[in-house]
Amino acid sequence: MTLTHAFGSTTIEALPDRVVVLAAMEADICAGLELVPVAMPRIADTPWFRRAINGFQEVRPIHLDDSQGVPIEDIAELKPDLILAMSTELSAESFKQLSAIAPVIAAQKNDVADGWRELAAITGRALGREKGVAALIEVADALVTNAVRDYNGLDGATALYVEASTVQGADVVVHAAESIPMQVMREFGLADAPSLRSLSSGQSSDDGRLVSFILPHERAAELSADVLIVAVSGNELSEYRERGELPSLPRFGASPVHFIAEADAIAMQTGSPLALEWIGRNLVPEFAKLAYLSSRKNTT
Repeated sequence: MTLTHAFGSTTIEALPDRVVVLAAMEADICAGLELVPVAMPRIADTPWFRRAINGFQEVRPIHLDDSQGVPIEDIAELKPDLILAMSTELSAESFKQLSAIAPVIAAQKNDVADGWRELAAITGRALGREKGVAALIEVADALVTNAVRDYNGLDGATALYVEASTVQGADVVVHAAESIPMQVMREFGLADAPSLRSLSSGQSSDDGRLVSFILPHERAAELSADVLIVAVSGNELSEYRERGELPSLPRFGASPVHFIAEADAIAMQTGSPLALEWIGRNLVPEFAKLAYLSSRKNTT
């Protein structure tokens, strides 16, 4: 099998068995195809990943320390026969070093915002499990349909996903339409907020495809949507739950806000088929609540 990507092409000579993944998306897709990676980043060890592999694997994947970049030497010691890096930023030098260890499948373009269906299809071809991918997509689509069945108010409600911090004067990270979190929102029937289009129109990215952009602290009030999801740190979320407010956060628009952290934020920023199930169960009811509150406010 030969697959093309941003760095050219990679040929896989035989069905892989020892697979190393460099991001949570690839880990989830492998788990959905009943193949447990030999190693993966610690952030990929999510509740939904552990639940998926419990039925067919007792040995847990090794956690890679990627805090200082791609751990080339650690990966080499594992002797993998395939490295999946389609949804993580990978430099040309890292690709070259990893390719000396095993075949590497990188991002299709010079960005990492491809949807989970595309990444699942690539992973299925690389692993020789294309039929499994078709079943995985079918199950995920059914889960999304079931998750929104009782929430008519979600269809067409506008959405935004941002990251914020209580650090004094900290800027806000706004996820653009091409980002994984916004793709996730659209999976569940939500629409991009008009404010996102206007705010992102003057932004740019090195590769021409905008995934996220910085909005100055004082402009957070321009962020308005029916469903406004704000990702914060775990400590900040705990403080919010105790006090009912986070006064150091920037002031957003008039929209009702739902704060998330840790597993919920990882799920939104991974957007894998396994993460979609988690979102459908834990976050879609919150989406629906915000959409309802926004509709009530608009009619009063």
